[in-house]
Formats: sequence, C-alpha cells, structure tokens
Amino acid sequence: RSNAQFHGSEFDTQSFSQHIPRETLTKSNSTRSNAQFHGSEFDTQSFSQRIPKTENIIPLKTAARLVTVPAGIAPENVIELRLRAGRPAVLVTRPHRLEVCSQPLTRDDIEECFREVCRYSVHSYENELREGFITLDGGHRVGVCGAAVLRGGRVDGLRDISSLNIRIAHEIKGCADELYNRLFSDGLCSVLIGGAPLSGKTTVLRDLARLVGQNHTTALIDTRGELSACNQGLPMLDVGLNTDILYGCPEAEGILLALRTLSPEVIICDELSGRESAAELCFDSGVRLIATAHAGSMTELLQKPQLAEITAHAKRAVFLKGIGEPPVIKELR
Repeated sequence: RSNAQFHGSEFDTQSFSQHIPRETLTKSNSTRSNAQFHGSEFDTQSFSQRIPKTENIIPLKTAARLVTVPAGIAPENVIELRLRAGRPAVLVTRPHRLEVCSQPLTRDDIEECFREVCRYSVHSYENELREGFITLDGGHRVGVCGAAVLRGGRVDGLRDISSLNIRIAHEIKGCADELYNRLFSDGLCSVLIGGAPLSGKTTVLRDLARLVGQNHTTALIDTRGELSACNQGLPMLDVGLNTDILYGCPEAEGILLALRTLSPEVIICDELSGRESAAELCFDSGVRLIATAHAGSMTELLQKPQLAEITAHAKRAVFLKGIGEPPVIKELR
C-alpha cells in the first residue's frame, strides 16, 4: 500500500521489540495520577518490556507505547491484553483479575495496532480474519472484533475494527510432567482434555506434545499456530523431538493427512469442536488421539453429544481447573 496511507512510515519486518535491550529495565519515576487509574498506581514500564520471551515477538509498537503495567504483577501471570476503542486497555492476570492499564484508547490507536498485527498488509490475512483471529510469532493469538462483512449469508471479513484481544502464550516446560506420568504409566492411550477458557489447556497440551514426542512418532495438528509457533517451517516452541507439525490445517483434514502420510503413533490437536468425524479413523487405525475441548466441568465434557464418538473411544478424560492446580482424571474404560 502507499506510504501515505501509513503516515509515511515503512514497516520494518524485524519485530520492533527485538531492539529492546535484554538487561534489567529500570522503572520510570513518573506515574500517572491515581484518579486517572481508579486509585491504582502503575509502573510506567511498557507491557512488551515486562513479558519474558514475548518482548522480541509481539510487533505492537503502538500498544507498547500506550500500555503500562501495574506494579507487582508477575509477568508469568499475564494472560491477555485487551484493547478497546474508547476505553482503557485491560490486562487479564491470574487468578482472573482485570487490571486497567492505560488511558482510554482512540479508534486510531486500535487501527494502528491492528495494522501492526497484520504487518501492514491486511489483505494478506483475509483468511485468518474470517475466523476472527490472527496468530503472531510465538503462538500469541490476537482476537479481532469489528463490524462483520457478510457475503452469501456468511462472514467474509471484518471492518471498523473496535477491539483486539491479545492472548499471551506461555511455554511452561514441566507443567505436564505429573499428568504425563499419571496418564501413560501403562503405555500410550487416547485422552480427552477439557477445561474452561484460560484454564491452561493449550499450555498443558503443548508440554504433553513435548513429552510424548520425545519417544513416540507424533503428528501435531496445529490449526491456530498456538502450539508450535512455527516460523517458516521451524517450531519456535518445543513440541518434541519426534513430532511432525501440520501448521494451519483444520483438525479433520489434518487428522486424515497425518494418517495417510506420517504413520504416527499419536495425533495431537487443540480445541476440538465436535466436527472432527475423522477422529474415529484414529481409533480404527490403532492411532492414539490426544485432544482438548471446551467444558465447564468433567460432567459437561463427558456429556457433550458432539464429542460422543471421542469419549466412546478415549481411555481417560482430564479436566483442568487451571495451571498449577491438580487436574481431575477419570477412567472411561
């Protein structure tokens, strides 16, 4: 697009925050007024400077300039950054706290952040926008909200972008060690993992992939790019030595491709919606399936009709309450 459209600036494809020094950053002595932030004092250190392993990945220069982090928040507890036009930015932190962290953002602020997410080439992300999100390098997923553009009764895109939700991916090696030992003490088996949003399903599944993939031929169906964070074919996150990755592939098609071409012992995929009838082929082929699904409880997980064929074949079900909390494991057969 023309430079004039982007205020005369050329976009450097190298992530902006790669230029941030890695040495310990000092706090600014300046603070905003307490009244402005509803009685809370804030550390003016920018968001992207405070998050380990993400400061050189998230290319949101505008957000880094606008957002401040409340003092005392541990970086590993930051789950999401929510940017909304006309309202302050909000951090979502464990255990599910909402922290106001900016002045009200303008529509121009949101539009600039959106263009940065799209690397100043919105048309290159049309397919992702139809699904409502874009995955950044490092596995961080940005949900996009705005006015739907309909074509033939279906969402064909978004315009008038009004808010962005940046979900921060955390690679926590070892978080699935105990679960791995409990699930597979008698050998590999098929497992269904459930949990509410932000319960750590993707984080735990990634670490399970790492552990399973050390000693077993594994196919990872990484539809949203959050598990492996592949960049030009190279996984940026550890998903196992013997793991083959089908990146950006829908679950059903990915399962079929893996069975045809990769000879896996295990297939791993995230957030099954119940449309993946190909999952039954795993069981017919003697291949184990490890997958996650949204559920508010173990009972809800096992009673979902769209997951019936999976629960009928899986040996164990797991319900996650949250990272660091003991999971509930149920023998299914």
